Amino acid sequence: QPGTVFFDPLKLAVYHVTNDSSLIAENNIMRVDFQGRIMGEANLDAEIDIDLASTHEEFSISGTLEPVTGTAFNPMVEHLLPVKITSGDINKTAFNFKANDDISHGELIMEYENLGVEVSKGKDHDKKSRLISLVANGLLNGKNMPDDHKYRTGTIRFERRQDKAIVNFLWNSCKIGIISIVAPIADKTDKAERQEQKEERKE
Repeated sequence: QPGTVFFDPLKLAVYHVTNDSSLIAENNIMRVDFQGRIMGEANLDAEIDIDLASTHEEFSISGTLEPVTGTAFNPMVEHLLPVKITSGDINKTAFNFKANDDISHGELIMEYENLGVEVSKGKDHDKKSRLISLVANGLLNGKNMPDDHKYRTGTIRFERRQDKAIVNFLWNSCKIGIISIVAPIADKTDKAERQEQKEERKE
């Protein structure tokens, strides 16, 4: 079952929509302003600049998310992974990356503290679930604040799956940046798996 992400309310404004070559020659950028309250909890503001003259569908995107509790994202997380966020204060989130039809690259900043997760419990597996939860929390970077010597900036680099919509591309680009901060070990494993899949496609 896919994770649930919703915006309530949601506002979109699009500027300079045209396919007129003479107008594109004067101004090749179409701007999309996005404002939405993600999960009904926190405002997400983003700007997307699309290069109308590009033959590779190039665009850039930047955005910020206001402070929010980590538990607000459980409707999404619980359907994607067998875990639940039990605590976490996300104080600042900002992202900025460029992309084309094939790949995205950029950075993501996420400053948070008190992050904790719990592995979903199955029938007759309460003790095992508690043990796995302890291990999972040990692997997570429970705090990422500027005054911490272990402070990390997330790296965004994601190859687009051509069978998926643009929204999937944008989300996965941000997700990669988040994982590189919150769970660097999982990020290394994920990169290795993506490289292996890429090599398999070449064969």
